[in-house]
Amino acid sequence: MPLSVVGIFVLLVAVGVQYFVIFRSRATVAVAAVVLGAAAWIATRSSLRAVERMMRFRLGLLRGKSGRFHIERME
Repeated sequence: MPLSVVGIFVLLVAVGVQYFVIFRSRATVAVAAVVLGAAAWIATRSSLRAVERMMRFRLGLLRGKSGRFHIERME
């Protein structure tokens, strides 16, 4: 229950900031869209790198490698 109250409060603050600060001018909306888009791009890249590292680690475990990363060798 307390988590729900905190979540509702955070959402209300976010809506208030949008209404009273961001949506007052088109330039602010454009800047906010670019900033949030860049943040989403950075978060996606870092999460994809983490997934890649975990996949390489698990492949290494499956192949019986003792190293941290799976290394493919071209023969």
